[in-house]
Amino acid sequence: MGKKRTISHEEKKIQVVLQIKRNTNEKLSNYANDNDVSKSEVVQQLLEEFLEKDEKPYC
Repeated sequence: MGKKRTISHEEKKIQVVLQIKRNTNEKLSNYANDNDVSKSEVVQQLLEEFLEKDEKPYC
């Protein structure tokens, strides 16, 4: 039997971020297809809604 390679904390963080990115992109694609719009239109709409709700500037 071979020695099992351990995953470093940094590698695990990268794996988690990439999984979140894949999941988000898939959900965004599905939403865009279901609503017959482009992904960029969906992102623009979400950004506008976020900015409307959040009046405080980030500094």
